[in-house]
Amino acid sequence: MNRHHLFSICNKYTNLTEADIRKLEQIAEGLQMTADLAQASVFIDCLTTEHNQAIVVAEAHPKAGPVLYQDFVTGQIVYKSYEPAVMNAHLYGKPTYCNRAITQEGKVVKQSVIPIENDSGKVIGTMVMERDISEQIIHEQQLEVLSDIAHQLSETLSGSQSGETAISDIIEDGLFIVSANGQIVYANSYAINLLVDLGNSDECLGLSIHNALKLPDEIDLFAEPIYFKEFTVNNKTFTLKSMILREENRFSGAVILIHDMTELREKERQLLVKSTVIKEIHHRVKNNLQTVASLLRLQMRKDVTDESKSSFQECLNRILSIASVHEVLSNTGLDNVEVTEMIKKVGTVVTRNSADSRKDIKIAFGDCDPLFIKSDKAVSLALIVNELIQNSIEHAFKEKNSGLIQVELRRQLSSVQLIVNDNGIGYREKDNVTSLGLEIVGRLTEHDLHGSFNIKGGSDGTKAIVKFPGEEIIVN
Repeated sequence: MNRHHLFSICNKYTNLTEADIRKLEQIAEGLQMTADLAQASVFIDCLTTEHNQAIVVAEAHPKAGPVLYQDFVTGQIVYKSYEPAVMNAHLYGKPTYCNRAITQEGKVVKQSVIPIENDSGKVIGTMVMERDISEQIIHEQQLEVLSDIAHQLSETLSGSQSGETAISDIIEDGLFIVSANGQIVYANSYAINLLVDLGNSDECLGLSIHNALKLPDEIDLFAEPIYFKEFTVNNKTFTLKSMILREENRFSGAVILIHDMTELREKERQLLVKSTVIKEIHHRVKNNLQTVASLLRLQMRKDVTDESKSSFQECLNRILSIASVHEVLSNTGLDNVEVTEMIKKVGTVVTRNSADSRKDIKIAFGDCDPLFIKSDKAVSLALIVNELIQNSIEHAFKEKNSGLIQVELRRQLSSVQLIVNDNGIGYREKDNVTSLGLEIVGRLTEHDLHGSFNIKGGSDGTKAIVKFPGEEIIVN
């Protein structure tokens, strides 16, 4: 606080004595601490020589928090029309607490004013404390508007304004207005029909809403400002929404909406049953395919020559690959197959059944985001994976005792790539002439997946790439 500034203002614009000004200076020394503690702007005002207006001689604002005034107001005139409490404190020595006032910058403040007296008891100034309450005013106005809307809504729905109930009757829910003791004071047409279906008469006004709707005891319509509950009565399922009404800040009743959920819940139940049935069908298909696979194994052990066993094993792996798809579907009940899970199942089965037990052939799977594909496409993709892995096992490691097959699925901008890579002896073009497996891969890729197939080899092994449009994949 600039003491010289306060002294010069008082000396120029007021009739205060030097002793009075010194007393104001002492008070002004603690003004900043007061502002910080109260989190409010604090001023000292003094009457001017004209006695019908005051002038600000000192001010302090909290160092932290919102700023009440954009500019300093020390030296500005205070008019009675803006701050009558300040003038009353000067003229009559009466304090004012928590009074609402409007600043010269147009902000609404909560204002407290106390007179400052000299040693003789004469009022020589006022201390003014102001806190911005603009947001509080806006909140109060919003609450007032909401209260008016609620009151108008209640009157409109009950038909007390115009005698018409067209608005409420087009609502496809049972609409009730109940009093504070739970009695029905209004029901729209849908609500009346609902009550009749539940065994009540169409003269429902005055009935207990709890008894009329046969609500369970645990439902408390007035438990919360907005209350939601689902209940079942007479083998029908309903949802209940309740909104408390207030009039002049007193609880006056509630608006209640009842919606019939029976049909929706029945459809959900049917979908659940359908999903269970689908899962069971896929489970049985998988079991049947595994039974066929078991019969093939039995046939191979009985009367199949060594030359024919490889062909039987290839057929066996194809059957098990398709079974893997149905196994995944049996776990979800959906028509979409998670691709990476399916590929891992197929790869593991083929490697375990086809690999020479005397060789150490391992398979690895690259990381991939969850991708889903329709079941019919999944069967084709499973067979493609089966043929490519089986081809590597049969041809890539003829001259090696160990090897690694890597399977990876890559999602690109508009396509998906399946890559099967091995570290064997390398693909030779002449192998493609007699390979039924690679022919199957090419046809399935082209006709079922609408994609392309490419295979190439070198000294470091063979890489087979199946590329198909990304539209076939469903990103979950």
